[in-house]
Amino acid sequence: MRHIRVQNTVNKLSSYHSSAGNVVILGDAAHSSGGASGQGCNAALQDAQVLDQLLSEVDDDISKVLPLYSERRVPEGHALLDLSINQGPKAPALRVIFLLASFLETLGHSLLPSVVNPPVQNLLTQTDWSFTKIYNVRSHTPPITHAHTHTRAYTHT
Repeated sequence: MRHIRVQNTVNKLSSYHSSAGNVVILGDAAHSSGGASGQGCNAALQDAQVLDQLLSEVDDDISKVLPLYSERRVPEGHALLDLSINQGPKAPALRVIFLLASFLETLGHSLLPSVVNPPVQNLLTQTDWSFTKIYNVRSHTPPITHAHTHTRAYTHT
C-alpha cells in the first residue's frame, strides 16, 4: 500500500467582503476551523447574526455594511482558526502528555478557579465569550481587538 502525505493549507483572509461586487462570505468560506473545535456552525450563525445586525444599523446600505462586517468578523475568524489549529499535538506520545496536561488544567480550575483558566473546549462550549477573547485569555498575548467584544465573566458550575 502506498502512503500519500496529505497537507491541508488554510489561508487567513484579511477581508470577508468585496465592495466591487457587493459580495460577502460567511461560515467556512470565510474561516474554516477544520472541525477540531466543533465551532464551525456556531461561527457561521454568528456571521449571519452580525450581518443582520449591521444591515439594521445602517438601513440596509450594503456599501456601509460590507467593510463593517469584515472589521467585526475577521478577528473572530482568525482567533477561531488559531484555537482550532492548536487543539493539541498529533504525535501519540505528545498526545498523552497533552491529555494529561488537559486533565490537570481541568482539575486545577475546579480547585483554584480564580488562578487556573478552564480548558479551551470549556470556554468554547460553556461561555458566550468571543473567539478573540478566548484566544487572548489562552495565549496570554495582547488582545486582538475589534469594535465589539463580550465582557461577561466566566462562571464555573
